[in-house]
Amino acid sequence: MTYRTHFNSYINFCNAINCAPLLVSSKNVCRYAAFLARSCAVSTVRQYLNIIRILHMEFGLGNPLTSWELKTILGGIRRHKGDQGNQKLPLLPEHLYKLHGTFNLSNLLDLQQWAACLCAFFGLLRVSNVTVKSQSEPGHSLCRKDFSVMGKGGILRIAKSKTNQYGHPPHTVVLPYIAGSALCPITTLLKFLGAQLAAPDTPLFSYTDEKGNLSVLTQSLFRRRLIQALKDIGLSSATYNTHSLRRGGATWLMSVGTPLAMVKAMGDWKSDAVYEYIKPSTAMKLDVVTSAVQKL
Repeated sequence: MTYRTHFNSYINFCNAINCAPLLVSSKNVCRYAAFLARSCAVSTVRQYLNIIRILHMEFGLGNPLTSWELKTILGGIRRHKGDQGNQKLPLLPEHLYKLHGTFNLSNLLDLQQWAACLCAFFGLLRVSNVTVKSQSEPGHSLCRKDFSVMGKGGILRIAKSKTNQYGHPPHTVVLPYIAGSALCPITTLLKFLGAQLAAPDTPLFSYTDEKGNLSVLTQSLFRRRLIQALKDIGLSSATYNTHSLRRGGATWLMSVGTPLAMVKAMGDWKSDAVYEYIKPSTAMKLDVVTSAVQKL
């Protein structure tokens, strides 16, 4: 969906200024960047510009985003608007324990939401991995056949995602089994799946409602219910949202000593964007310094 949004934005701009989208001049790339900057932060401008690079690569053409002019324009946008953005804080295990108390797990809707939250956290999943855009547009939703239990945990096989538009090779997500814990994603997901029998191709986070209709977890429903649960435990949607689960999982893994390269692989990051997700806390920094001092 992000690809389509960026693509349509760029094509509409090209049509508006009557220029070809391929073999685009540095001048027109800069014009597009300035156009985007009217309403976007510099980080978002870079994301939208990236579609130009992708299109040119698909046709075997050079990358038009390497010009000195564009670098200067982006620098100016950054100085004028700043690039701090509105990054949400990570949700950590201590938050998850509190969130658990807001759900009635005998209710299928609550169980669906909680299972998706735990999978998103421990699997470092994007919201688009565990939800669909709408009930009528399932897209590349995970299906029941994409989940399996093995060894000390479970496996989710994600065929297509934001960084894998064509489905090759699939991204494998490992979920831990945490015996006796309210935060165990395997126990929670199995409980949800076991509540109703369904075909292997059925969306993973779905169930049949009282009217016999298939109810799939949508992005809007997932977001709305999480925001309400956050509010119930005293956290504001101004500082936490659905993306806080993925960011929280990455931050937690780093806090327990997981190498950054492993976190990047587990979260399916293809670029250095992972650095934007992981902000070491003061306690984490202090642990590192204390450990280093002991080796003096």
